[in-house]
Amino acid sequence: MIDLTDPRTRRKWLMWTLTAMLVGAAGGIAWYVLAPGVASYQVGYLLVLPGLITALIWLGRRLPRWLDWTIALALAAGGATAYVLLGGSQWWLWAQIAAVPLVLLIVTSGRPPSGSDQYGDRWYGGTQDGPWGPP
Repeated sequence: MIDLTDPRTRRKWLMWTLTAMLVGAAGGIAWYVLAPGVASYQVGYLLVLPGLITALIWLGRRLPRWLDWTIALALAAGGATAYVLLGGSQWWLWAQIAAVPLVLLIVTSGRPPSGSDQYGDRWYGGTQDGPWGPP
C-alpha cells in the first residue's frame, strides 16, 4: 500500500503519475496526427483524457467560477465552429475535446452543496416540497 500522507512519497507518486499521463497523451496525439483513423482516434482520446481532466481540475481550482464558464463555453463553441468551417478527421477529435471542459462544469455543478446549510437536502435533482416533490 502506498502511504500518500508522507510528503516525499506523495511527491514521487505525483511525479510518476504526471509523467505517465504526459507520455501517454503525447503518444496518443502523435499517433492520431500521423495516421488519423478509428483506432488512433479511440486510443488517442483515451490516452489524452486523464491528462486533460487533471489539467482542467488544476485550472478550475485556481480560476474564478465565472471565468471557468466563460472559457468552457468559448472552447466548446470554437471547437464546433472550427469543425463546421474546416471539417476533416483532425477537427473531429479536437472539436470533441474542446467540449470536455463544458461537460465537466455541467456535471460538477449538479452536485449537492457541501456542508450543512439551511436548505438541507434541497438541491437540483434532490427531494423538495411542492407539487413535484415526494408525496
